[in-house]
Amino acid sequence: MNARVFFIVGSWWIASCGQATEIANQQVERGTSVVGGDVVATVHGHPITVGEIEEVARAASLAPREAAIRLEEEALLAAEASRQGYGNDHGVIRVRQQALIQAFLRREIEDAHSPASIAAEDVMQAYAAAGVEFNRPETRRSVHILVSAPLDADPDTNTRAVAVIRFVIEEIRAGVESGSIVRRYHRRNVGGVRLTAQDVPLLSRDANAAREYKEALFSMQEPGLYPDPVRTGYGWHAIVYTGSEPAMHVPLEEADATLRTRLATRDRRATTDALLLRLRREAEIVEQSEAIQRALALPPGESNR
Repeated sequence: MNARVFFIVGSWWIASCGQATEIANQQVERGTSVVGGDVVATVHGHPITVGEIEEVARAASLAPREAAIRLEEEALLAAEASRQGYGNDHGVIRVRQQALIQAFLRREIEDAHSPASIAAEDVMQAYAAAGVEFNRPETRRSVHILVSAPLDADPDTNTRAVAVIRFVIEEIRAGVESGSIVRRYHRRNVGGVRLTAQDVPLLSRDANAAREYKEALFSMQEPGLYPDPVRTGYGWHAIVYTGSEPAMHVPLEEADATLRTRLATRDRRATTDALLLRLRREAEIVEQSEAIQRALALPPGESNR
């Protein structure tokens, strides 16, 4: 759920679960506080003080404005919970404001958007959209050395390119470590031919890469040097297969609980945001912005006048 709402901390005393009460058709209880002195904001006439903003800001590493918003939203939710009768719930005795909010949110939002409430169709759509999180093909890493030669290169150019790549393959076979290939061959000149050497990121069989390169890479049973030059549209390659990530498949049945929890969290967050937006529009909130911004600059115990 929304991180700025579900910050509920502190002591509270739940005597028993009790039964959910009917929503009380009553007005929000209003206070008589006004902005001034230590009071830097009011919600429905109830005060938010410098000290409260300092406490929340320091405890949660928030800017003063963010701390004020958090306290305002706590007050809005508490007022709405009280209006709907949660403060009279026989299962909640001597609760503090934050526990009242928690009871309200649990019944009005969490229970209404539980993992079990998510439609099977929504779970299937989320599974399909998750991509490689649950289904990933085998991928392989490689290093290649390239002699550039277009497909329409003249025979002499092709012959020279193949000869240089064969020379490189024999050098590597003789004992060049795969970890030093790029450093050894990149921009090196062999017989007047300039080489390019690169580490190639993980590739799958259906990756957007040259078909001939992938066929050679995935034809190998274990990491090592591909024995022959490989022709692609870029030129001639020497290929070294250096490692892989295995394929992974998590069936929908196994991913179901994870996806339902994720979707329920999304729905709870959206519902909470919509509720807070409505309550803000309907609420009477008064702020002293400059005092809020100065809140953390005060020494402990001093007034923000």
